[in-house]
Amino acid sequence: MLGPGHVASEYLQVLGDLDGIKSYQLLKPVDPRSDALLKLRTPAGTERLAVQEYRSHLSHQMVDHIIAASKTSPHARLILAPHIGTRLATKLVEASLNYLDRSGNCHIMLPSFYVHIEGKPPHPVTPEDKGLRSAGYQVLFALLSDPTLLNAPLRTIAQAAGVSRQPASDMRERLFAGDSILKTSKGTVWNSRRRQDALNLWLHGYETTVRPSLLWRSFRTQESDPQHLEAMISTVLETSGSYELRWGGSAAGFRLNGHYRGERTVAHIRPHPEEVLRQLRAVPDPAGNLIIMDAFGTVNWTPSRDTVHPLLVYSEMLSEGSERAREAARELFEQHVENVGSTGSEPH
Repeated sequence: MLGPGHVASEYLQVLGDLDGIKSYQLLKPVDPRSDALLKLRTPAGTERLAVQEYRSHLSHQMVDHIIAASKTSPHARLILAPHIGTRLATKLVEASLNYLDRSGNCHIMLPSFYVHIEGKPPHPVTPEDKGLRSAGYQVLFALLSDPTLLNAPLRTIAQAAGVSRQPASDMRERLFAGDSILKTSKGTVWNSRRRQDALNLWLHGYETTVRPSLLWRSFRTQESDPQHLEAMISTVLETSGSYELRWGGSAAGFRLNGHYRGERTVAHIRPHPEEVLRQLRAVPDPAGNLIIMDAFGTVNWTPSRDTVHPLLVYSEMLSEGSERAREAARELFEQHVENVGSTGSEPH
């Protein structure tokens, strides 16, 4: 049996106060994604749930990630997070996922037990969500993308993330303090379970801070066919000879796994392609079919790929919001991000 320290005591207290819970027991995790197996005793019988605890507030993108991953899991799951608002709660319920937050909002639906509570306000923002700007999130992205950077000099980390040395130093200290990364005989590695929290933090940061800073503008082009548009963009850029291009979103996702290509084209271009846009006869349109963005750090501009890093592609595909995009994003994550990002990690 595991001690309660493997799940934050605040959740256990809330759980124990729920009507109908006679007792609970924390057992050994059933898979790498879970923190514990929760054994619940109710008047109707005993049920078991795989528990996934997240230290920071969930983003819509992280909930999409959780939902996609749960489709391949044989275990009923209970998601724990500091606060789960109505919109995120609805997503989880529709995906048949149970949840509990520190305020007491919850949805637990089992064959022998049901409880649903919503509308309780959140506690203050957790320390994990405070004080991070775009530079910090970029460092986190670089370390998630390439775990060998955990043992690299600060200047190398900073270059990969496209920031100065100070954010690189601050993020490493932050991750050590939260036990997200650990010093071992083989060097610094990710704590495999806490890496999920780091991914959650990145997805939150991408959605709220990083993506707005990278987005130049959305446009509507006369050419609506995605493949023809990509060919036109490539031709115009090659003719000019003064631009760098890396594909993003589903344009990149299709190149990486060939399973899904959405209607919108994401192109990361340096420098800002004013002349290119004129040649494409592109007009500004927030709902347009062409999204022009920048990309940060050397990690997204490697000569060996014509796309940004797969983790950024994954993040962009989740932001599309459609079910097909989420499914394709999950496949891409499993094939190009999950194993690479966990290389050298240790279990919690």
